[in-house]
Amino acid sequence: MFGSLPLAFGNVTNDEGLIGISEEVGKRVAYRRKHELRLSVEELAQRCTEIGASSLTVNAIYVIESGRREKDTGRRRRLITVDEFMALAVALEMHPVDLLVSADRNDGDPYRVTPGVEVSAARARRWIAGRGHLRDEPSDLLDVARLIALMPKSRADEIYGEDWLSQFDHDPRAYAVLAEALRAGAAEAYRTITERGGESGSTEDPADPGR
Repeated sequence: MFGSLPLAFGNVTNDEGLIGISEEVGKRVAYRRKHELRLSVEELAQRCTEIGASSLTVNAIYVIESGRREKDTGRRRRLITVDEFMALAVALEMHPVDLLVSADRNDGDPYRVTPGVEVSAARARRWIAGRGHLRDEPSDLLDVARLIALMPKSRADEIYGEDWLSQFDHDPRAYAVLAEALRAGAAEAYRTITERGGESGSTEDPADPGR
């Protein structure tokens, strides 16, 4: 999966590159609260309490928005947890993708997913929303099978529908295998393609690793 992506591995404590997402979300939370919903911090904290996220207190929200900066460098010290992110998306009445990738970004603007992976804002939005790929489109049956096996059938149908399948028009057998796999959905799709698609390589089912 990672062959075509530039990767960087490092200290996961508080590398400057690893705080980029929290920085973006913190700014988006502040902007949404102040300028779009016109809420006070107290009002947002009350919303969080009402949805069961009472740990998002007035002080916690201030810190999330500001980042609790280091005095000497000005760098954000306070990262945002996944639980806080989801609660804030609910309280701010936003789709998670719009909290992660601001609407202010043009589709062609660069977006850093990790310190070593940067894509366009449009590609990031599609990937986060589960409607596209972070890397290049899959080009072989086994690759498609692995992706479909992790998706609910409705999303697999949407992404790999007739338009996408048309690229296999020159290969009726491949088209038939993919179409049948999409009808099957999820892990059945993986088995259908790997067993009948004629692809080489491992046939371990990612949805059932011990199988």
